[in-house]
Amino acid sequence: MRIRPFTAADAEPTLALFRHTVKTVNRRDYSEEEVAAWLREEDVTPDMWLDAFTGKVAFVAIDDNGALTGFVDCKPQTGLIDRLFVAAHRQGEGIGSALLAQAQAAALRFHVYRLRLSDRADLLRAKRLYRRHAQSGDAHVHA
Repeated sequence: MRIRPFTAADAEPTLALFRHTVKTVNRRDYSEEEVAAWLREEDVTPDMWLDAFTGKVAFVAIDDNGALTGFVDCKPQTGLIDRLFVAAHRQGEGIGSALLAQAQAAALRFHVYRLRLSDRADLLRAKRLYRRHAQSGDAHVHA
């Protein structure tokens, strides 16, 4: 696996990965209403999705076969992680951790020493990942 910067060509595949992950993985932790709210993003076009990355640093994880396995975007000036998604069939392989480390390195270039997660209460899986890193000392994360 390798981590590289997000490019415009990644808009469509990351949008597809987001939608699939919400429909499969997130369905385990959220009510049908909450999943439906996330999937209102169905109306989002790849161009609209790409615009949402403006002003952020973003990275994608690519496996050895060239397939997208995850992505993260962050506001480096504040350390706020906006989105971190890993393909449903690749969860638990350290991809989220690798993406989180890359986001942290980007934030450090802006002299931001602590990553932050949105205070949204519904980000259950993300909060578990961030807490695990905060407890292990691998990253300075506030969840």
